[in-house]
Amino acid sequence: MKYTKGDDLDILLTMASAQAAKQLADGMKSEDVSDVVFDEHYYKKRKRIIIRESQRSFLNVAKKYLFKAAAFVLAAMSAGYLVVMSTDSTRGTEGSIVLDWHDKSAIVRYVPSDKTRSKAEADANNAKESYMPTWIPDGVDEVIDKQSGSRVDVSYYKDNAKIAEYTQGTYMHTVMSIDNEHSVITMTTVNGHEAVLSESEFFNLTILIWVDGDYIYKLSSSVLDVDTLFQMAISVK
Repeated sequence: MKYTKGDDLDILLTMASAQAAKQLADGMKSEDVSDVVFDEHYYKKRKRIIIRESQRSFLNVAKKYLFKAAAFVLAAMSAGYLVVMSTDSTRGTEGSIVLDWHDKSAIVRYVPSDKTRSKAEADANNAKESYMPTWIPDGVDEVIDKQSGSRVDVSYYKDNAKIAEYTQGTYMHTVMSIDNEHSVITMTTVNGHEAVLSESEFFNLTILIWVDGDYIYKLSSSVLDVDTLFQMAISVK
């Protein structure tokens, strides 16, 4: 290998950096950290990582047996031993909520199943209905900020202070995001539809997002508790 005189300096700098890193690592090994305490946000973030990794392991195992299970179901159906029934709800199609994980936030979106994708996209493009909570807490005033086609934005006030917000839009044209750095995120349901609950003590904010197939909805508040948000959500009509 050929090298020039300038390469000598690069080699010396590399060796010096490696030696410094080794000394720093050796020093950290002997450092007394018995009084170091991580805050609650650190542990919540680690908990989310552990949950995510454990779910990934479960999915890997599930995929392993997916084709065997599918083959068994098809065989049973062809033999007449099994009939698969599907229910058609008032609104919505088959699909699931997906969280697109980013550095400090997660995008909540709805993905229709391959079987119903074309119909779901057509329905979403033609969706023009608007829905709002039909139940709100006593003493709370409702102000409709926007109601145009399938897009609805509502603010809720108590004693002239905004305490909650509601949004509805089609799942194809509405972007919903939540914090994933300082929040506890839980998968749940609203009226049988998949939902995401985000609770953040850091931001003092609770967000509930759910999808019924055609529309995506969001309720958020820094004042109302989780039970009240759910009660408002299930009253949406």
